[in-house]
Amino acid sequence: NDEARAAGCVVNTMGWVDGLGLELLLHAREALNIDHVLVIGQERLFGQLQQKLAGTECQVFRLQKSGGVVERTPEYRRASRDRMFKEYFYGPTGEFAPASQTAYFSSISLYRIGGGPRAPSSALPIGQQPSTDPMRVAPVVPSTSLLHSVLAVSHGKTQGELLSSNVAGFIYITEVDMVAKKFTYLSPCPGDLPSSVFLVGNLKWLAEGI
Repeated sequence: NDEARAAGCVVNTMGWVDGLGLELLLHAREALNIDHVLVIGQERLFGQLQQKLAGTECQVFRLQKSGGVVERTPEYRRASRDRMFKEYFYGPTGEFAPASQTAYFSSISLYRIGGGPRAPSSALPIGQQPSTDPMRVAPVVPSTSLLHSVLAVSHGKTQGELLSSNVAGFIYITEVDMVAKKFTYLSPCPGDLPSSVFLVGNLKWLAEGI
């Protein structure tokens, strides 16, 4: 497509820029073959990207923040995230009615990505601590810790497909019954879910005021 090739595209990245967040930014830059990076403010990030991308064809530019711009506080970010959760299930003005459904532990599969050991201490140089593998896929045993969790519904059919499969959407766990071995969840629409394979993260939503 000549027009698309000439026009290019703008990629708006996330605000997580430390540790793994920086690695993800660099991975996105490489995967999308980005050749110009604009850093607004954040002198430290600008220096890190210049160092990391030295010797590549990518150019890094630093722009000043517009006057009056302030960084969002953690409390503001949390409130904004909770508002987006509510909009996902209930709509911007509460016009949607999510479906409350149940699923038995025996009929679903739960997985978590990341957090596992990358290598044992014996295989590392002396003095170096083992790090975690952000791409490790591990099964999760259902427990009450799932309460108020937001789970992703994966299109992956097997454990090996999870890293390369898209997600169909999200569900919200409202109740966990360990006696009956089932949980109750909210789904944006009624009916069967497109998959019984769920990804568990660290996201919790207390769903206040609904």
